Amino acid sequence: MLQILFFESADQKFLKFVKKSIMLTKEKIIKSFDTLPDNLTIDQVIDRVIMLDKIEQGLKDVENGNVFTTEEVKVKLNKWLK
Repeated sequence: MLQILFFESADQKFLKFVKKSIMLTKEKIIKSFDTLPDNLTIDQVIDRVIMLDKIEQGLKDVENGNVFTTEEVKVKLNKWLK
């Protein structure tokens, strides 16, 4: 199960909904907006849509096997941090 620990509980509930389908839809966007405060800025709206898109892209990558093992990540990080 995909767990993203830095989201608030309302967002965690929404992420379960997003995970059910790998396509960003109007329904998902509307459900996501329901978790935002009533008074929000355009920046919050844009950030939310970008976050949804990134989640969708990540789930598609996982489905297609475009992932790295823990060992591969460690090797890459060691190269980058030198």
